[in-house]
Amino acid sequence: MVREEQGSDWLDFCIPSGMLAMIFSIDYHWFHETNPWLQEIDQILLRMADAVYNAAPFDLALIGADVSGWLRADEARTTDLERGGILVPSILVERLKPSGASTILSTGVHWFP
Repeated sequence: MVREEQGSDWLDFCIPSGMLAMIFSIDYHWFHETNPWLQEIDQILLRMADAVYNAAPFDLALIGADVSGWLRADEARTTDLERGGILVPSILVERLKPSGASTILSTGVHWFP
């Protein structure tokens, strides 16, 4: 957990790529097309995000390689949601009005893959 004095609080879950390489064949470009097992990892992380949101609602969550600190909720734009790898509450979806479809988790958080 990282707490910024003037900014966001961050909760990071990191999986070392070396550990993943012990189980999966890895293309280090980190595309789902060349690493189909990433879909399984995403589902695990989505369940974790849903559980965290249920206990401590967040403004934005990111899933992907090297995404920590990449974006803050108050800086998010529609193009960021369309880029994907982002979970946001309904209020942010209503504000940004993205054209892309999202999956809504049990807590109401929207996942833009």
